[in-house]
Amino acid sequence: MYRSIYHLTSKDKGVLPIHAGDIFEFIEQHDEHWWRMRARDSSVGLVPACYLEPVDNETADPGERQAVLESVDRAIEAIHAQVAASGGFYTREQRANLRKLLEHRNRINSRDKAGLPAQPRRPAPAPPSGKDKNKKKKETTKRRPAPAAPTTSASTWDTAVKDQVPAKARESTPPPAIPERPDLESVTIRPGIAAELLELLRMNTGLSYDKSSVAVHTVLSHIHYSVPSTSNVMAQLIQDLEHQKESRTEDEEALLQSNDGQQLITILDELTEHKEDSQQRSWAVHDDEGILHKLLKNLHSILVEVECNMYLKVQSSFVLFYFKEERQSLRQLLVEIFGCLCGLKKEILSQLLCSVLPSELAMEIMKRKEGASMQRHCAILMTMIFSTGESVPYTVYDQVNDSFVEFLIDAIETSEHEEEFMEAFTPLILAFNHHFVDIQSNIVMRVLASRSAAKTLSEKIVLLLNREEDPTALFQYPRSSPDAVLKFVTDIFSSRDTSEFFYALDMKVLIEIVLRQMADLSPGAGVGLYLSFYIFISIFLIIHQIILLARDWSKRITWPNIPQLKLGNIR
Repeated sequence: MYRSIYHLTSKDKGVLPIHAGDIFEFIEQHDEHWWRMRARDSSVGLVPACYLEPVDNETADPGERQAVLESVDRAIEAIHAQVAASGGFYTREQRANLRKLLEHRNRINSRDKAGLPAQPRRPAPAPPSGKDKNKKKKETTKRRPAPAAPTTSASTWDTAVKDQVPAKARESTPPPAIPERPDLESVTIRPGIAAELLELLRMNTGLSYDKSSVAVHTVLSHIHYSVPSTSNVMAQLIQDLEHQKESRTEDEEALLQSNDGQQLITILDELTEHKEDSQQRSWAVHDDEGILHKLLKNLHSILVEVECNMYLKVQSSFVLFYFKEERQSLRQLLVEIFGCLCGLKKEILSQLLCSVLPSELAMEIMKRKEGASMQRHCAILMTMIFSTGESVPYTVYDQVNDSFVEFLIDAIETSEHEEEFMEAFTPLILAFNHHFVDIQSNIVMRVLASRSAAKTLSEKIVLLLNREEDPTALFQYPRSSPDAVLKFVTDIFSSRDTSEFFYALDMKVLIEIVLRQMADLSPGAGVGLYLSFYIFISIFLIIHQIILLARDWSKRITWPNIPQLKLGNIR
């Protein structure tokens, strides 16, 4: 087997077009300058001898050996693909070919290789003419003997080649060895090239950051394993890509200098320009609403495309913009943007929790009594922010306090939009109760203890228990408590002041839920979180009912007046 060193494209009939690195199989020597070879696509033609190098005489350069091993590996993969397509069974011929290919690969890996000096490229000789062919037949004594056919065990056509070449030619010495290519210089990857590739892919395809990152990593990994000669380069690129992603997260300047950062900064600059325009402080204060609305819409549309770490650097600007903006249409659009941000990363929730946003949302809910839609959106956003059960900054209690919780419960119990508010405010109450550890400082329990009843809220809690649903589990982020509903009920029965929160009918329903859960439990099955909680609650409820009945029974009994016996009357 021989490998081509240079490219050659010729219009002459019978000359094979070749590219550097192509593998050919020797058939016969046409003359001293031209050999008849068979290409990998089975086409046969003439190839300049000076354009070829023998595969067996490889240098010690790993890149040179790898090019040959790559060809052998492709042949092995082709056999495996044929077997997979035909049902997974190997024929005798396929097993023999695999054995020969593996032996050939092992022989190449174990052979000592010596490098030869590089041969300068020279022009290919003119193709042989018809006169040369006739002269070749007459002057056989002057023809150079053909080289010995390659003895590679991976070739399945050795026997056919031996039949085509005369015996004298096989016994003669092979032509002089052709110098191999010079050793390839080691490639050095410039830092940051993988990140540039990611940015170019984003700008030219419109894919999101996550999809572009997956695409670049997939392509580099595929080339790394499919083209072993480039494995070192691809490994450097993959490592550079991972390093750039980690370093950009920590380097704020590099993050903001990227295409995503510049896009966000442009939107922020335009928002600030229109917001702080001195002309907007006069009679035309609402003339910029359409422009700001369009900018916020553009921001909302690119949320899923931009790297989520980018928002950690700029979201404080959006919170400040919400704090200064008073128009409801723009505020509602900002609330939707914050809702999308909460689903990107847990750190975004933590930053929003420590900002002025929870207090602003609480005031928005209490004062926008005519805007039910805005109230629901704000309640959902607050549920997201409190859903992880993190410790709340003390300043939040200035607005999210007893009055706020009382307002939520009143809206659930008495509002004309009872169903809408119940679906929005109940998860908010559960999420806000989630972070309290000490029952004595629990604002939610304190408000419930001061109320005589909360029928709608208690029914909703029982319904959630029956369905085993947690409306605050909006994300897959780690939380301090496994379930907000179970924690709420546990807190209810942890204090004597709130232990009568549920009605007698609700308690009977809870006991029925426990009995149904235990009846549906298959033999040997483990007890889950909800079932173990139900068993605990049912025992508590039964004891609680017994105490209430005993107390009520003791009030109804009229004990007879038994006269006291005086010891003096007893003789």
